Amino acid sequence: LGHFIWEAAQLVGLAELFNFVPTALQGLTVKVLGWARSQMFMAHFNFEAVEVDRLPVFSGFLETGSSITVAGEALAARFRHFGPVHSKSDSVLILPDAKVVYTGDLLFIGI
Repeated sequence: LGHFIWEAAQLVGLAELFNFVPTALQGLTVKVLGWARSQMFMAHFNFEAVEVDRLPVFSGFLETGSSITVAGEALAARFRHFGPVHSKSDSVLILPDAKVVYTGDLLFIGI
């Protein structure tokens, strides 16, 4: 559905589309179009190939400032919660020694 909405909006033209949308509904329209655009990009991912039984099981929750242990070894890591960025609650895991940041789904190709 999102892909269809985004493609239709592209055919009409985003600027033209807003000429027909009442001012009171323009904020909602922007949200719907943002969702539709993200759905179009997500359509390229193959989630059916995910082997669910191989996903990690979490025994607790991380909080800002938490550290982690991987394979029995203490790993210098920093967890940071940034609040609503892409969803209602977005976080990243920073591995400063390796200069790596796990952003999860905060970064998308083409967005």
